[in-house]
Amino acid sequence: MAGAADTDEAFSAQLREVRAATGKSLKELERLTATSDSSLSRYLSGSTCPPWSVVEMLCAAAGRDPATLREAWEHANRQRSAARVPAPAEPAATAPAPRRRGVARRIPLAIAAAVVLATTAGLVLWHPWAAASANRACPWQYIVTDGDPAPVIVYDQPGPDGHRTGQYQPSQIFYAPEPVQASGRRMRTADGWINQGDWIRRYPGTCRG
Repeated sequence: MAGAADTDEAFSAQLREVRAATGKSLKELERLTATSDSSLSRYLSGSTCPPWSVVEMLCAAAGRDPATLREAWEHANRQRSAARVPAPAEPAATAPAPRRRGVARRIPLAIAAAVVLATTAGLVLWHPWAAASANRACPWQYIVTDGDPAPVIVYDQPGPDGHRTGQYQPSQIFYAPEPVQASGRRMRTADGWINQGDWIRRYPGTCRG
């Protein structure tokens, strides 16, 4: 059975063929995919498996059907995910067994601490646009799902002529209209437009407006 490295190389070779077919530089693809050129380099080298949405956008730029890469991507993604799962540590001989009630208490405290930290660091964004909007603005969060903490790029408009105006970092909480406003592959937020994907999820917080 092929290892994770072999699987990644087989998929990344196909991805490099797609990139070559686009005829575009990494900087040009960075703008088309809303993914940093350093992240694209890691995807193309096989060191990291990209999100499926990035594969779709690269195929679109090359005029290729992304379905031809789906099976190879799923295999590479499974192998890479399995390689990231750490082996269970051997329990110390004198360590007492953990009590579930204690763990249950610590989880809500950890979540509350994370929210407080995000707010203190200025990660929870709230703009006058949200308050003036006819829609409610609800919190979302950027979740890293592929092990690659590349930022999510924010654009001033949804089309290909949009200009980069900012970015969201891993675990960052931001606000977006509800119901969701989308145009093509992009979703509107209080700060602009971002590419939709499995790295952004609705955050269980209070909506405003």
